[in-house]
Amino acid sequence: MKPIKNLKLFKVTYERTSYQGTKSTHTTELFAESRDDINTHRLGGFQRDGIKILECEFIRDRRPIELDADIERNELLATVDVYQFLDQTLDFDESFNDEILELCDRKNIDTEEALEALGYVERCHDNTYNYCSDLSDDLDFKVYTKGDDDCGEWYYNDTAVVLVRVHEGLDARCGYRELGVFSSSHYDGLTHFLDIHVRVDIMTLDYKEVDDSYDGDAIYQALQDYTLKEIRENGEVIVNRNDENDTEDYILAFYTPAYGV
Repeated sequence: MKPIKNLKLFKVTYERTSYQGTKSTHTTELFAESRDDINTHRLGGFQRDGIKILECEFIRDRRPIELDADIERNELLATVDVYQFLDQTLDFDESFNDEILELCDRKNIDTEEALEALGYVERCHDNTYNYCSDLSDDLDFKVYTKGDDDCGEWYYNDTAVVLVRVHEGLDARCGYRELGVFSSSHYDGLTHFLDIHVRVDIMTLDYKEVDDSYDGDAIYQALQDYTLKEIRENGEVIVNRNDENDTEDYILAFYTPAYGV
């Protein structure tokens, strides 16, 4: 499938030159496919300052869910890798995309016009930025179905295809790269693709489910009832219930299509 990326975490030192000519040196950690594929658009910011990479050090491979925790403040951020998310929720048909590209070149039109020429009708246009998603990068997407199909529940439609663009930096209104046209990889249509937030369940240390489960703004909701204790080396998040009569440790378990669930 086209969007697979083996992203790695790098420690990057770079020189930034502002539009006024001022130079400064910064160090940050970010994900990229290789040392030669650092996203200078993101480092340059909305002003598009000039970026020169000075040093790049590999740290580790990216995990499906990256965690950023502040134990003392009882705050936790979970970020889902957008490429693994796409791999688990959509299918890429290379021959169909080649047909679209050929049509675009031959008629000098864009992808949207090519889909319309093939009989598809736009049913939905949305951006994950609008919903504060847990994805590592925002997606701008358009859903199309065949024009003669009932579009009442387009997310279940067998003919539905999705034109996907991924945000690569700058303001959320621009800076997108087209990944291609995809179809659903699940029997229940596009519902997994539309599930852009992690779900949270509470489990005992021997992995038995507790009644408490959360969706939507799941982490925030869970941390109203539980307090962070530690994050173990294997990535498990250990919490305690906000109940003085319950001294047990629990696991805060994440569910997301990036894990294939």
